[in-house]
Amino acid sequence: MPLYQGDCMEAMRRLKRFGKKVHLTVCDVPFGVNFGNSKHYNDRFNVVDRGTEWLEQVYDLHYDDTFIFLYVGSKTIHHWINAMEAAGFTYVDTIAAQTFTNGNYNKKGFDNSFQPIIYGVKGRKRDFNKVDFIPTSEAWMKDKRNEKKNPFTYNYPNFITRDICPANVKPNAQRKLFHPNEKNVDMIQFLIELTTTEGEWVFDFAMGSGSTCVAAKRCGRNFIGVDLDQDYFDIAMERLSNE
Repeated sequence: MPLYQGDCMEAMRRLKRFGKKVHLTVCDVPFGVNFGNSKHYNDRFNVVDRGTEWLEQVYDLHYDDTFIFLYVGSKTIHHWINAMEAAGFTYVDTIAAQTFTNGNYNKKGFDNSFQPIIYGVKGRKRDFNKVDFIPTSEAWMKDKRNEKKNPFTYNYPNFITRDICPANVKPNAQRKLFHPNEKNVDMIQFLIELTTTEGEWVFDFAMGSGSTCVAAKRCGRNFIGVDLDQDYFDIAMERLSNE
């Protein structure tokens, strides 16, 4: 059952009944995109109130010593950290990623170009895998003190800029969005490759248009995705069939 359309609580209970376990969760939690027009939630805090309930189920599905990454809203980050820890995960850190905005002048404050990604672990925090993600600077490659001359660096920053890998997708004339807050598959694939091995299971309990599942498929991982919205579920199915 790689994809499930319906309520994530029901889906997770079903997975538990079948004894299913996962090695990683990557989820862009519903935190405020178009809530005025939402079919399912009135505002971001309706979602936050259910955060611990959802994450308790996610925790039960996880193998020990495995990671969880949640894309969350900057105004509710503290709620999600609390929910993560209340569910049993240990909060580790926050990754600050850049996200595309519409570029309009904001007279009321700073541009909302910050995408927090909080991550935690069930059990013991393991070492990350090495992933070719950030090129080593040209200056260091030429430096006489650099004996290994590795073209990539494995000292990953916790602030990831657009020139490396943005958090979301910017539409253009050739590329329309599958989802109003569609996440960048490359960024998710980096997180998956960093914390899992081929054949392991990646889970997204609010998959939207399926970016997590697409990323998992591209790097040889198994995946389970759930979404309440039938339209986005259908888009995810189509995207995966084209991979």
